[in-house]
Amino acid sequence: MINYYIGTAVCVLAALLFVLFPWFTKQKEHSNKTLSNKKLIKQRLDELEFERQQGLLSDTDKQQSENELTLAFLDEAKSQDTQQVSSKLVLVIGGLLSVLIGAGVYWHANQVQRIDNWQIAQKQTSSLGQRMLQGDQALTIQDLQTFALGLRTKLVETPEDALNLLENVKDECNLSLVINNKIIN
Repeated sequence: MINYYIGTAVCVLAALLFVLFPWFTKQKEHSNKTLSNKKLIKQRLDELEFERQQGLLSDTDKQQSENELTLAFLDEAKSQDTQQVSSKLVLVIGGLLSVLIGAGVYWHANQVQRIDNWQIAQKQTSSLGQRMLQGDQALTIQDLQTFALGLRTKLVETPEDALNLLENVKDECNLSLVINNKIIN
């Protein structure tokens, strides 16, 4: 059972890696984009200075253009930050919701309880067989079903022992009497 939980944890970590990897690379792209925007604005400011020196722009026009560029850069930076925060929030909420729904569906539809019962039946088969051989009247139908499940598992694991196993049970204990006795009671 521990192998199942380890496997599940590995799968969840792999899924998280696939989801989170783009965020880490996006951070680099965002910083590169910001740097390239700064370079473009710096270049445009240099062009404005060059145009002012050539007499194409007046000092007031140059100042107004610089203010507009600065405001545009600040607006762009703010919109990128709010967009980045809102997209992360949506992804985190969506991811958590997906994990919760997946866990709920799994918990509702899994067969873990039946697997646990099967493993218990494997462990208790020999002790239940001994109780049957001793004629224990406290055996319940559930005990007989557990014994039958364990017996079927042993037959699947060692099919060459099938006849030997059945002969031993038949010779040492009259299984039909125990079963009939429990069904009648």
